[in-house]
Amino acid sequence: WEPSNAGFKPRGACAFAIDPANPRRILAQGANSRPQPWNGLWLSEDRGGSWKPVLGFNAKGSGSFRESISFDPSHSTSSGSSVAYWLAPSEGGGGLWKSRDGGMHWKKIQPSFADGIVKVHPKDGTLYLAIAGLTPHPGFYRSRDGGDSFENLFPGPVAGLDMIPAFPDRVYLNRQDGVYLSRDSGKHFERMGNQGLPTP
Repeated sequence: WEPSNAGFKPRGACAFAIDPANPRRILAQGANSRPQPWNGLWLSEDRGGSWKPVLGFNAKGSGSFRESISFDPSHSTSSGSSVAYWLAPSEGGGGLWKSRDGGMHWKKIQPSFADGIVKVHPKDGTLYLAIAGLTPHPGFYRSRDGGDSFENLFPGPVAGLDMIPAFPDRVYLNRQDGVYLSRDSGKHFERMGNQGLPTP
């Protein structure tokens, strides 16, 4: 390991995403123990060799360690994925943010979401959100139109969300009562056996 923070002004980071279509490109969410205007999203285009700010977000971020950034490899060019998403922490105003140029510029597309995990289906761009926090409507959300609209397919707090690129239609959720699996891109879920997992 060696330092990789040239140009990176925040004292730390609480989320990363590496572009699957261009591993030289990395997004990081800057964090600190108190709000700072230079926290927010930072972009590296040389595997972390140097960084530049792309979205200032005056929040500490240090309490939001979750996979809140994701590239969409289903929308890619010769330079990498053109679309990326970030689910911002509620402490700084939250919102689901979207970039259409590989992370250089960002726009808030949904103001009501915050404090969650973002994943993207690598083949068709279906967008998934897992919200566990004290938001009005926690749950598992799915969008099939690039984040313009969402459906809540699994209400209630969802603490974990992941996928396997080799099986892109499978979605795994972690809730207080165990692990759930969907085999149809999040439309239906089945509760797994959960043998050996703690229940609380």
